[in-house]
Amino acid sequence: MTNERPIEDARCWLLDTSDKEVAVHVNYHGSPLTTIKPEEDQPAFTIDSDASGIYGTYTFEAVEKDDPDDTVLASVSVLFEENDSYAAVFRQVDDAEYEFSIYENDFSPSGDSRFEIRHTGFAEEIDWTLEPKPEADPRIPDDDRSGTLQRGEWQQAIDVTENEYRLEILVDGEVIAFRQDLELEANRMIVVYLVGDPKPWMGSDEKEGHIFRQEYQIQTGERREDEVTPPADPYTETDDNQTIEFDLDPVELYHTNRTEVEIAATDPDGIVNDLAIESAEPYSDGFTIPDESVDRAFAIGGETTATLLVQPKVPPASYEVDIVSNPASLGERAVATLPVEVEPVTVDRLQVLVDSYHAADEMTDAIASQLTDDLDHAGEHLQDGETAAACSDLKQVVDTVGEYKDEGISETASLDLETETKALRAYLGCG
Repeated sequence: MTNERPIEDARCWLLDTSDKEVAVHVNYHGSPLTTIKPEEDQPAFTIDSDASGIYGTYTFEAVEKDDPDDTVLASVSVLFEENDSYAAVFRQVDDAEYEFSIYENDFSPSGDSRFEIRHTGFAEEIDWTLEPKPEADPRIPDDDRSGTLQRGEWQQAIDVTENEYRLEILVDGEVIAFRQDLELEANRMIVVYLVGDPKPWMGSDEKEGHIFRQEYQIQTGERREDEVTPPADPYTETDDNQTIEFDLDPVELYHTNRTEVEIAATDPDGIVNDLAIESAEPYSDGFTIPDESVDRAFAIGGETTATLLVQPKVPPASYEVDIVSNPASLGERAVATLPVEVEPVTVDRLQVLVDSYHAADEMTDAIASQLTDDLDHAGEHLQDGETAAACSDLKQVVDTVGEYKDEGISETASLDLETETKALRAYLGCG
């Protein structure tokens, strides 16, 4: 493949050089992003700033394909910013141990060609040699390169003379893999990976199948001194993804109220693209987060806010509302629980409303006195277990409010008291 440096996005090739096929999960999402296996056609994971992809720290998890337990074999995290280019390699490091290693792709200018080898095979140590093929152009000076790598390490041969080369990889002096037609060209970086656990070569060309090859386009620059760089570790092999922080204050309300609550979330090393309700226990469809209420952060570490609406139809109960970050993108997925206490309307609640509207001159003294008497009687009957009598008292409250609407009691007060008194009657099971 030939690839230029990403512009206005970031890119990561997902490679499998192990002995098994794995499903790759991104940022703790339940469904895998893709499945990879030890073959050369590997998918590229692209990130940009649109709705489906956001910059920040991403975690890759490898799970053996069709594993019912979804056991994570290896994971790694890496920060993606604009123009980044990586390879994430799932590789075997022991009989039953695996790692995910991130390698950074080098697009720095070169005066000729550049060669990089990444030891992602099973052997503990390899030697490698890069020599011009015997039939290579005799007019071009020989440019032999070689090195030694421990498992996971990589090296570069800088400013290799453009020509046709044979690459050999050896363990204990025995050839275990080779590429005999490796053509290095100017303005190209060739990257190769050792795959699996090949054994010493016995004369079969199948050893070429143990080497992945990638090709990247690079800019022409000043020629540098020819060298093989010292062995280096992968860019990262650690799983370090900071936890999303939610700002959720517990909510208390009466079940007749429509309430708006601001919620917020921050990803210290990423961006929260969206917030949504994952579930409510016990279930109610009266909890919503309107799309238009989400104010998304546009920088890593910024705060994303949204509005949680609680509709009057939510029945009285103690709820646990699970809020999820990035529900429809590949940004980090995290869930936090918001406690919501929906209280039933009570006689005391109605009395508080009467007192507050009376104090605000939204009902006359006579109406306030009448409503207070009816509510006192309702409270006494409920305390004595006389529900039918209490229902009758509350019906009188509704009738009084309706009779004097706009004639001694404001429209707002009458509507509020009527709604809440009817809600209490429904809660008590009044006919």
